[in-house]
Amino acid sequence: LLKHRKSQTETLDDFQVPNEVIDKTLAYTERFSKFKKHETISAVRSHLMSKKLHKFEVAALAKMCPETAEEACALVPSLETRFEDQELEEILTHIQSLITY
Repeated sequence: LLKHRKSQTETLDDFQVPNEVIDKTLAYTERFSKFKKHETISAVRSHLMSKKLHKFEVAALAKMCPETAEEACALVPSLETRFEDQELEEILTHIQSLITY
């Protein structure tokens, strides 16, 4: 979305001042994003949504990318009662396999 918005502002006439906030936000997201391609982001989201996670849980797992079930449960306590450790480990392993460094 940010890249699209930036390209829109770049194609406007010379009288438009580029939005500094968009530039800074885009730079921040590119620097700290773990998933670089839109297809990868969609795959992570689809995988997590297929596991019947709540929206908050999807966002937290996708953003923080915990490596173990114990770490995931410490970050998102609701996971502890909803998933067995083995099932959670499988979800996390799949997410880890999609991370781009």
